[in-house]
Amino acid sequence: MHPNTKLASYTRERMVKEHCEGEPVSILSRRYGISRTIFYRWWKRYLSQGKEGLENRTSRPHKVRYRLTEREVDQLVEWRLEKRLGPARLAPMLSAPSSTIYRCLLRHGMGRLPRPPRPIVVRYEAKAPGELIHLDVLHLFALKGQKPVYQFTVVDDYTRLAYALIVPRRTTAAALEAVKEAQISFGFPIKRVLTDNDVTFAWTFRPNWRNPQNAGGMTRFTATLKAWGIRHSLTRIRRPQTNGKVERFHRTIREELYRSATLSTSARRRG
Repeated sequence: MHPNTKLASYTRERMVKEHCEGEPVSILSRRYGISRTIFYRWWKRYLSQGKEGLENRTSRPHKVRYRLTEREVDQLVEWRLEKRLGPARLAPMLSAPSSTIYRCLLRHGMGRLPRPPRPIVVRYEAKAPGELIHLDVLHLFALKGQKPVYQFTVVDDYTRLAYALIVPRRTTAAALEAVKEAQISFGFPIKRVLTDNDVTFAWTFRPNWRNPQNAGGMTRFTATLKAWGIRHSLTRIRRPQTNGKVERFHRTIREELYRSATLSTSARRRG
């Protein structure tokens, strides 16, 4: 027992003894620094239980209203790990207060669950040069007084060789020219081209009398590649990560080439 507890018990016993000897409650309350209500609380305990009633009592309740069984605890742990729900959502499932659920989770070391592991990124890579190339177009913002230009970039998935063609307009003919020149520059045949759903590559004309050769709903870009023996694939909508190799290459040349050139040109003009 803590020494302060012994002192408190002895003080209470002395206080009750003085009251039995005729000391008024008002004087005892001022002497020991307590209220009259507290004094009568200890006096009633002394009359009913004797000296044992003057001892400190635990604050733990005599009866716990909500107590989970072992089966409910096992179910709680299973739901916590499987569904990753908090006490507020687990409480109705077990018909218990959320505070009871929270204390049970704390006892089992599950008050705060670790973050779930990140999904494994499935990287894809071609097995040979020319098996897959990435094609995209970059809009280059021109300086003041100049017209904007566009860069068609071709990146081989296996060798990471890159080829860029800068043109004044973003057209299908320019995209086909970029593929043709890249194949000559790489020195190996191209078997498959992966692009996004830009209108330059993926917009399909409706078949009509002005476009009789497109009755199958195939774009000019796709039809030309097919005639060259090259397969054309499209990325999923709003998923630029699929074409991430050429997207990252665009970021690199934008940061290390075009941005620095723009800053130097602007500085010369200011000077």
